Amino acid sequence: MKHKLINWSAVLLIIIGTLLTIYSCASLAASVQPLSNESANQAVTVAEQREQLLAEYSQNEDLPIEQRAAATVNLGIYYGPNSVIAVARASRSEHPQMRLAAIQAAEQWQGKAKWDVVSPMLDDVDHDVEAQAVRTLVVLWPQLSGEYLDRLAPAVDRHLALLSKDLDGDMERAWIYTIKGDFEQAELIYLDRFENHKEPRVAIAYAEYLKGIDDDEQAQHVLTQTLVEFPESAALHYSLGLSYLRTGERVKALRRLRSAYEFESMNASYGYTYATLAREHDAETAITVYRAIYQDHAQPAYLYALCDTLLVAGQDGTQCLAELESVAPQDVVSKLKKLYLPN
Repeated sequence: MKHKLINWSAVLLIIIGTLLTIYSCASLAASVQPLSNESANQAVTVAEQREQLLAEYSQNEDLPIEQRAAATVNLGIYYGPNSVIAVARASRSEHPQMRLAAIQAAEQWQGKAKWDVVSPMLDDVDHDVEAQAVRTLVVLWPQLSGEYLDRLAPAVDRHLALLSKDLDGDMERAWIYTIKGDFEQAELIYLDRFENHKEPRVAIAYAEYLKGIDDDEQAQHVLTQTLVEFPESAALHYSLGLSYLRTGERVKALRRLRSAYEFESMNASYGYTYATLAREHDAETAITVYRAIYQDHAQPAYLYALCDTLLVAGQDGTQCLAELESVAPQDVVSKLKKLYLPN
């Protein structure tokens, strides 16, 4: 197994970015002023009110089913009493669309909470609901044992048997085998499909499987071979860049991640990853990319990265920090100021 070299500054930015994204979802992009204790309580109140309103919409049978389903899905970003009750009721609705929405909501929860809502639908009368329940819970397979696994295993077996014999079915089948630890079965499917369908999504799925078993060398071979036929596939460049990053080949990783962003500049994930790797030796490029993806997507994580990079590069971050204070927790902004700004 190759030794994995880690760029800790990049890792820190990605962790902080994740936290800020979670914060942004929880606050539902409310207009937040710098948070004192009072304003923090107000932010919580706004979130609670939003959760209650969504729960009411979810359970209001006078509303169109599409509106109720959308409200139910959005309850997944909460885990208060209102959301738990509303999602649980949706999971028992006579309408398949509501049961699917309940699964989508619970998919955002963790562990037992997800299991309790979704598991009753593992043998749902509607095939689409049953299939989605399996897809949602199968990711828990490595954590399950005993009665939980006894409950899930037959549903997964039925789902596998019903999957189509086409490319889509095989890709899902291989994905499930991988989660279950049936690597030989997964490998056979991926290899066969790759040899007969050298297209980006097959190569990427196969490469992700190979990365998962720590065979980055073969993953890189698969992706490089496919890039010969699809040289402008941003997704292929991105997957290959991440593989090079795992094996510590920073220059190669940077080149591929730059290509991914150039071919698909509206993909914020490509831009964020590229800029985070580039900023160590090319702050100006990182600043340009962070600014562009924040303008296009307005995620606090991208603004934080922009402010941080401006300050690291010794540039004026005053305006950036002022804007960050309106969308991020005050303690996050305060810590950033303490790191770089004089008292």
